[in-house]
Amino acid sequence: MLDLNPYPFRWAGSGAANQALLKAGVMDDTEDFSKLDDPEFIAERRRVRALVERTPTDEQSPELLRQYQAIDAEFLRRAGLAWAAAQ
Repeated sequence: MLDLNPYPFRWAGSGAANQALLKAGVMDDTEDFSKLDDPEFIAERRRVRALVERTPTDEQSPELLRQYQAIDAEFLRRAGLAWAAAQ
């Protein structure tokens, strides 16, 4: 059976790598992605997605996954607006 869950990542404990990024200020899970222009937004989405894909599942922090989910929600919002405008 095909898994259609858009967030297939297991919620794990705090990964050391992810915590280090949060503490260093590289990541901020409270960032308002709607304020980024399209090129900045796509670059940030690509960066966070790469972090999620490179981090072992058992080391993915809830903060990283929340940030990825927030970016994904903003991506879907922007796609919906673009689609509606094209109709």
